[in-house]
Amino acid sequence: MEDPGHSVRGQLWGTVLIGHPGFLTASAGGARLSIKGARQFDGDRLKLRAGQKVGCLVLRFAERYRVRVNGTVEAVRYTAPGQLDMQIAVEQAYDSCKKYVNVRHIELDEPRLDRMGSSAPPVWRASVGAGALGAAEQSLVQAADTFFIASSSCPLAGELTGMVGQRPAAVQPAAASLPAATNSTQQQLQHQQRQQQQRQEQGALAFGCDISLRGGMPGFVQVLERGAVLKWGDYPGNYMFNTGGNLLLQPTAALLFLDFKTGDTLQVSGSADVLHGDMSLPGSKRAFVFRVHDYVHVTEALPITTRDQVDYSPFNPGALGAA
Repeated sequence: MEDPGHSVRGQLWGTVLIGHPGFLTASAGGARLSIKGARQFDGDRLKLRAGQKVGCLVLRFAERYRVRVNGTVEAVRYTAPGQLDMQIAVEQAYDSCKKYVNVRHIELDEPRLDRMGSSAPPVWRASVGAGALGAAEQSLVQAADTFFIASSSCPLAGELTGMVGQRPAAVQPAAASLPAATNSTQQQLQHQQRQQQQRQEQGALAFGCDISLRGGMPGFVQVLERGAVLKWGDYPGNYMFNTGGNLLLQPTAALLFLDFKTGDTLQVSGSADVLHGDMSLPGSKRAFVFRVHDYVHVTEALPITTRDQVDYSPFNPGALGAA
């Protein structure tokens, strides 16, 4: 399960919550998602708090099945270091396209799970950087056949958002500060200020976070400019354009890469743009470019192992049988 959330610096981060089977339950009617006894890996950058907008993705890789659940954290309680209970008020929940989910059988190492956050000597090691990925991080990205992208339509800390369909805009000056303004201009400014206030008051409905899976063949994510920029193609999917639509409003984004064999995690925070009409990458109708701001690479962060070979989606460009 992955949750994106804004930090106090206005960044976006994606993470993994992991737990024993049954740690996720939905209320009758599906209005709330309860998480009990979940673990956050050591070195995780995301700090969860009540009132925070989150987007969640629940996955069953072996069945190519995924469900997106977006909403607001109603309560969060850390019961032990790295262990938490949380309740989310659900605002959106729906099945998501499974075309590019690569099948893998993931096994949970429960003894290691129980040791997460304990005082036992750590086996993990964290590398932190900014501006460009290091050599190890670039190798992880280049080998990946799956990653997750977190996006948001929420304004950053200290920002107000302009009209729907625009990128976040600066707050307009008050009409009183414009002595030369006409009555008509004053009325327009006052109307815009009322709209901004209404959007803030109705933030639970107007804004939200989302996280989505991107899959392909190994190497489908390009590393450019010595690790400062990542690029990948946008393959035809469910045509809901959740991620791309959010990025048109708010370019702040986060990527999460996992090494399913070692349990390594790579969290990357930055900004992304949609390149409409860029069909230079095989099988894509457009491209995404992501500029790295900060990253955290934690080795052996997750208590997981995989067995068998990866069953790549037949829809992946470059896969045998792909159109």
